[in-house]
Amino acid sequence: LALSVAREKGLQLDETTSLDMAKSCYLQGRDDEGAAFVRQVIGNNHESEKVLDVVRKVFDEVGRKDEGAALIKQSVDDAVSINNEGVNRARSGDLDGAIELLEQAASRMPGNAHVVMNAAHSLIVHMQQHGPQPDKLRKVRDYIALTRSRNPRHPKFVQVNGMFQEMIRGLG
Repeated sequence: LALSVAREKGLQLDETTSLDMAKSCYLQGRDDEGAAFVRQVIGNNHESEKVLDVVRKVFDEVGRKDEGAALIKQSVDDAVSINNEGVNRARSGDLDGAIELLEQAASRMPGNAHVVMNAAHSLIVHMQQHGPQPDKLRKVRDYIALTRSRNPRHPKFVQVNGMFQEMIRGLG
């Protein structure tokens, strides 16, 4: 129920709250809801060993170490796969398909700097090829602001933000 309410209202729970909710769900036998919280946390943090270690600890605490290891692996693989598919689409010339996929992924994993910045990057490349468009400029600004607030030192943020600033200077 809490996950449904959060999704319905567009709320992003922090990792600690999400993992507390996951633990409670597992302890109450609500495995699907617990797994949804875990997937959300991992989707946003698939590159963070610190977060993954906390997730492992949750599964240890509820007596489901093996199940947790499998869910963690699957969730990390899913996040990487979605990102890679978007990048591959862009590289193969399907920029519109890349934008669609990466924007969907960014909305599901707004804390995942790599995915969010790849969505921004694909929009920037599109505007470089087809000219600036207000809706795409706004989305890129939103993605940059989101990532700046969560992970401003991420290498992909630094790269994409620089690229965007250069593009903006060229418009002036």
